[in-house]
Amino acid sequence: MLESMKKEGIADNQLLAMTGKNKFRTFIRLCASYNRLDDFLKTMDLNSQRTLLSDFVRGIDKEGDILQQAVTIADVFSVVDDKNTLKVFQETIRSEYERVQRTGDYDEAIVYGLLAGMFEERTVINESWLKQMADKYQLSNVNTLNSQKLFNKKGVNAQRYFFYGDEDGQASFENFLFTYKRDKSWNIDDKVTYLIISKRVDGKSIVIYANKPIQEEDGNKAIDETLKKHVQAVSVYVHRGHSFHAATTIGKISSDATLVSLGSCGGYQNIEHVLARSSSAHIISTKGTGTMKVNDPVFKALNEEILKGENVEWQKFWLQMEQKLGSIPEFHDYIPPHRNLGVLFLKAYYHMKGMKSLPSL
Repeated sequence: MLESMKKEGIADNQLLAMTGKNKFRTFIRLCASYNRLDDFLKTMDLNSQRTLLSDFVRGIDKEGDILQQAVTIADVFSVVDDKNTLKVFQETIRSEYERVQRTGDYDEAIVYGLLAGMFEERTVINESWLKQMADKYQLSNVNTLNSQKLFNKKGVNAQRYFFYGDEDGQASFENFLFTYKRDKSWNIDDKVTYLIISKRVDGKSIVIYANKPIQEEDGNKAIDETLKKHVQAVSVYVHRGHSFHAATTIGKISSDATLVSLGSCGGYQNIEHVLARSSSAHIISTKGTGTMKVNDPVFKALNEEILKGENVEWQKFWLQMEQKLGSIPEFHDYIPPHRNLGVLFLKAYYHMKGMKSLPSL
């Protein structure tokens, strides 16, 4: 698209004008989700950039789907680091909050207040005001993954991995299997159509159920029957393979899921669907390309952390992963739970509204 725009001499503000700004917030979110927003903004002058960014935030209460618009904005906030962009966002958010506050609309004030509070640690202007907003409109705590919620009464943490039969799925499965084969502390039990991979430490166990990609349907059916027979609730779900298989994986997620990983390309786009299945799940996703070079070492390290029987502190754990995997470009496309601002916004909004579940948007 950028190449075509360059050939035709079209700046991005002209492109949006040509489309009547139809769903332009979604377009901006997608650019940000795939780390292309800066590339897009560079096609226009600074004044046009400022106007576009202000329009992106302004007036969402006048839309018919204010929550969807707010989540779109929160998603973009999570990946923006440019100080000029942050300044525009923070100025506009304050102006909009003060506007809806004057009208006395409580719901709209919650929306803009939560968006304002997201900038507490990245203030460029209005520092004291943004801190006040962060204190008043508090986000949900997804900084810590509670160990007690991961294990059942028998001390078992059941996990389910989904692999698919295409070439990518088979390669992912082989790399996943090799990751555990080379560590003799893990036991691998071949059940013909699926694998059970397990390890026990100090009375706590992780049991991974993974279907074989070339026997996808039979493997998943056998796993379903095994889990039902042993009354085994799964708390961790991991999607492996292309994004067009993600809907199948998400359809298997139970309401008591504690952790979900969407390791496919652009997995961030499916977060809302995961929350509709399990509103309290912590989610690891990607804003770009998912790769086995990141998926397998991250989850292997995470499982070793879980087996310690202690809470997982996401910021600390992700820093350790960055030190090990930061040289892999795709690693920086992965979004851990504590950086999923769209998720944080939805959870906080419905908490403040007194609702117990998150409807699908």
